[in-house]
Amino acid sequence: MVVGVVKRLVLVCCVLLLWYWWQCFLLMAFGGGLLAHKPSLPRISVVAPLSVHMNDASYTVKGAPTITPDFSDRVLSA
Repeated sequence: MVVGVVKRLVLVCCVLLLWYWWQCFLLMAFGGGLLAHKPSLPRISVVAPLSVHMNDASYTVKGAPTITPDFSDRVLSA
């Protein structure tokens, strides 16, 4: 009896999870679905910009290292 109840509960949870996943997909892909009733939800773009400018001045090394290799080894081992 208990096993049957647990199986039904797991089935209901799986169905609810799949429904929620589908609604999230509809919201992200088309901006619609039952989760889109709040106007404060931002539309999230599927494509993220992947441009990184490596020649930017903020990525250049301008001085000697300020930490020792022993210290970095201790930090990584901790």
